[in-house]
Amino acid sequence: MFTELSDSEYTIGRAQECKIKISYLEVTEEVLQTISKKHCKIVKATPEVYLEDLSFNGTYVNSEKIGRGKKRILKNNDQISLVSPQFKGMCVNKTVT
Repeated sequence: MFTELSDSEYTIGRAQECKIKISYLEVTEEVLQTISKKHCKIVKATPEVYLEDLSFNGTYVNSEKIGRGKKRILKNNDQISLVSPQFKGMCVNKTVT
């Protein structure tokens, strides 16, 4: 899944209000049950883009667990995984100007 980051903040999860909503159309029901309603968020804070883990089940950047309430600056081509490092939910390709 790829998303152009045109807004300043994106919440990712199962909740209806998430800008990037994960549903059974993208993952199996078993995996969907482990994704939080608000799993993580991506924030554009010029000049950086960072990810904040909001989940109890884990968010990973390049297979490294972030940890609930912690943030990580994203770089070009970082891989974001939800729940486990093997489930790669999306890739971030930040354009540096």
